[in-house]
Amino acid sequence: MQNKKNIRLIAGLLFLTLLSACTMGQAPAPTMDVGFINTQGAQLVATQFSLLQTQTAMAVPPSPLPSPTLALPTFAPVDAPTFAVVQIPTQAGVSTLASGFLPTATLQVFATASGPKCNDAVFTGQENVPDGTVMKPGIEFEKYWVIQNTGTCLWDDGYSFTYLGGTLDGYTIKFTDASQFVKPGAQVTFKVDLTASLTPNTYTDCWSMKDDKGYYFGQSPIACVNIVVKK
Repeated sequence: MQNKKNIRLIAGLLFLTLLSACTMGQAPAPTMDVGFINTQGAQLVATQFSLLQTQTAMAVPPSPLPSPTLALPTFAPVDAPTFAVVQIPTQAGVSTLASGFLPTATLQVFATASGPKCNDAVFTGQENVPDGTVMKPGIEFEKYWVIQNTGTCLWDDGYSFTYLGGTLDGYTIKFTDASQFVKPGAQVTFKVDLTASLTPNTYTDCWSMKDDKGYYFGQSPIACVNIVVKK
């Protein structure tokens, strides 16, 4: 009985020895990496989610962005300056632009008046009582000036040799009679009676020409008197 057990034991050992010899040349079975499997699964899920979003975006057209609205500032209108265009005549011997050619700029200047004026006057230089004449206080004297009408209009009713004020008791001379009217180019002598001041000092009174509309013309003042009052 004991021999049978020994025989069975020896047979089992031989079987195991043969089985080990058969499997020694084979490669061991690979071991599964759980972390690697989880990583691959997560990447697959992320790829599928990204693909789904791309397909959804392609199916739904994007909403147009609102265009910005800019409020431009407003300014009060400004009147542009006006100019008078002066045409310059072509001189003889100077060539003009050929047909089809235009100048690059237009000459614009302010127009100015030319020719004789309707109302104009000049002091001829003829007078008495030169400037700086010494006089006694309160003395009465006559002063005259010769004025020429250098304009083109008649000095008639409404024109005047106008006193501009002072201390010598001057006054205005008006044209009230046809015999006093002054034609263009003619000369007229204006005489005034004056009185020297009682206070010693130097005094100057002046006059200007005025037309029938109340406008001064010619040089203003056109005539003056200058005296020195001494005791």
